[in-house]
Amino acid sequence: LKTGGLTTQLLSGLLFGCVALVGMMTPMTLQPGLIFDGRSIIMAVAGLFGGPYVSLVAAGIAAAYRYWLGGVGAVAGVAVITGTASIGVVWHYLRKGNSRFSTLPMLYLYGLLLHLWMIGCMFLMPPEITQKVLATILWPVLLLYPPATLLVCLLFLQMEQHLATEQAL
Repeated sequence: LKTGGLTTQLLSGLLFGCVALVGMMTPMTLQPGLIFDGRSIIMAVAGLFGGPYVSLVAAGIAAAYRYWLGGVGAVAGVAVITGTASIGVVWHYLRKGNSRFSTLPMLYLYGLLLHLWMIGCMFLMPPEITQKVLATILWPVLLLYPPATLLVCLLFLQMEQHLATEQAL
């Protein structure tokens, strides 16, 4: 994602925010009352590849919707959104300063960090719900979400390289 002018960044944030909304409206149901979607990955990619303005707009949209939905997981959901978007922005600047942060191992570590944050946010719910949620999702999240994040990041890196090559030509 080429960070262009402010209008481009705001529109990109709107796009990421809308993708997160669609994900939240069509979640994967693990069991009655326990749903998960890809918002953590979407927010992380918005921050990492779009930067702070893209991330702020996308997270604002997603967090407002999650808060509006309410329920026992509202605070945890908003914390996941704001935290993963923020981690994405921090990694965005780390990546700008050192290309090592775009390597496969570092992007895998990035995905692991994001989803450890997500797991940590589960403790914002009542203990009995936290226990049930973690018993259901802990290992699948830690095993599947970091590689999924890595794959999405690789797609965006490939797009960046393609755009850079196109501009060079």
